Amino acid sequence: MSTSPSSKPHPAKNRTLQTLLGVALVCVALGIGNIIFAQFKYNQYSDLLSEANAELARPESAVSLPLMGSPLNIDKQTQHITRLKVRMDFYSLVILGGQTLVALGGIGLAACLLIGRKSEEPPTLAG
Repeated sequence: MSTSPSSKPHPAKNRTLQTLLGVALVCVALGIGNIIFAQFKYNQYSDLLSEANAELARPESAVSLPLMGSPLNIDKQTQHITRLKVRMDFYSLVILGGQTLVALGGIGLAACLLIGRKSEEPPTLAG
């Protein structure tokens, strides 16, 4: 019994499968990296924002700062808080992008599994 040429996967199909697998793994790795880094930075800016809000809301800081010779500049504090919020929004977007990359990589990996299983189907006996 000889094996029919159709039972062996075509080399171009193998190359496509390997390329798809590589792209899917890169997407998953980049997505996970984006999520981890952006979550770390988001938490940093969140802590800074809560400190800035607490400083702005503290009534004794409004009284003590002008007496020390440096007038309280509410505008600078609100600008600082706005910058922190913008950075947090940016890192939220990076997290979303990372989640999208992981999802696309997962779809690619699932496609690799489906294509790989389809090419490994046992040949049917005719007759």
